[in-house]
Order: sequence, then structure tokens, then C-alpha cells
Amino acid sequence: MVGGRQATVLQSDRDAHGRLLSVAERENLLKPYLPTRPQPQSQPARGNGKNALRFHHKQRVRPAIRHFIHYLLFAAISLAFSIYVHARQTVHAVTDRVSAVLYYHHRTPELIKRDVKALRKVPNHLSIILTLAPEGAKKDRLEGLVNDVCEVAAWSAGAHIPMLSIYERTGE
Repeated sequence: MVGGRQATVLQSDRDAHGRLLSVAERENLLKPYLPTRPQPQSQPARGNGKNALRFHHKQRVRPAIRHFIHYLLFAAISLAFSIYVHARQTVHAVTDRVSAVLYYHHRTPELIKRDVKALRKVPNHLSIILTLAPEGAKKDRLEGLVNDVCEVAAWSAGAHIPMLSIYERTGE
């Protein structure tokens, strides 16, 4: 660390007697605090003369092989993960389809009764709000809404809910 006297000398460019310091004297003041300069390494010249260093190239085969191995490893991991995800999606889709066929509530209202039996309280009045599908022809949208109403009515009848209120925003 630079001392107080040396700091004032460096800031004012004058020594303790008020004499102006030369460039060499200022450099000599700073030398103990500067890091040492690294020595340049001399490379042996290949071939003859100046052209030997000019056309010298590093070997780039190993980095290329390393990049290729990394690419293959990445592709293998991506492929394995993709196969895993698609297999899992397929298993879930098949399981959902089989469950929908086996436990279709219109075929057996007992399934609804079994589901509701686990509840402590069953409502006496159920109110639902349905939305009309925004796309499609008017007849198709209305038919879809009626199908939804039928589904809810069948479920509430199977659950022994005596009163059902259905609302739809547009009033169709």
C-alpha cells in the first residue's frame, strides 16, 4: 500500500523539497507496487524462416471429436426422453379411454351413488352456469349446450339432488 508521503508526492509530481519529478523518478516510485511483467515465451520455429510461424495452426481434430461426442450424447438423451414422454402420454390416454368406457355414468347410475356416498353433505339445490360455445353453427352450439344440460341432469338425478337450476348467459 502506498504511504501518505508517497501518495502526496505522486499526486503533486514534486518531491519533499518541492522539486519537480521526472518521468523516470515517478516510475521508480511506482515500481515496488506494480506486478511483475510476464516474460514472453519464445516458440521454436518450424520449417525455415518467417513463414514457419505464419502457417502454423493448432490441431482442431480433438475439439471436433469432442463436440461430435457431445452432440451424439445430447441427441441420445433427447431421443430417450422423447420416447419416455410419448409412451407415458399413450399409457395415460389409453387408461383414460378405458376408464371412460368402464365407468360411464349413464350406463350405471350406481357409480354416481357410490361417489356421492363418500360425501358428508349432499346439497338439496344445485345451481350451475353453462356457457354457449363461441364457435360453430347456431344449431350445433345449442345442441352441445343441451347435451351438457342432459349430462348434469343425469348426474344430479343419480346423486339424489332434488332441485337443479341451470343458467346460461346469452339466454338461448
